[in-house]
Amino acid sequence: MNRQVAWWRDHVANVRIHGTTHEQPIVRFQAEKLQPLPATPYVLACAGLRKVMSDCRVSWNTNLYTVPWRYVGHTVLVREFESGRLQIEYGGQVIAEHRVLSGKHQISTDPEHYKNIPRDSANPTRDKTAGWQVDPDVEQRELTVYEQIAMGGHVQ
Repeated sequence: MNRQVAWWRDHVANVRIHGTTHEQPIVRFQAEKLQPLPATPYVLACAGLRKVMSDCRVSWNTNLYTVPWRYVGHTVLVREFESGRLQIEYGGQVIAEHRVLSGKHQISTDPEHYKNIPRDSANPTRDKTAGWQVDPDVEQRELTVYEQIAMGGHVQ
């Protein structure tokens, strides 16, 4: 089949004048001076916007991931890479990284994200997300999660 296609390309397709370009395809192809694709692979990632909840977490595919407390109330960009890495960004800066959790309703916690929470942080500044659609994701948490945070932020 490859031989047949090569014969068709060389004896039919490349010798005719193309109806759209008004050139022979072989002439057009040579003029374009195409370059090979880069050796580094294209990075594949799924991404979405999420709002950081008051317990310093964002929901992604039914699992929860922490971010530093100062981003509570802000909308962040979550990226899941095919390598199994989850990256959370705010303002173009990476603010948290986690391994993607397998399964559902699991929690990935970085204790550093809860350190030095000021006592008056009940109403953090909220950002404006004009023009962006924040994907809805229903949160499901055990009440013990809130109890652990209230007792000093040590969540397992």
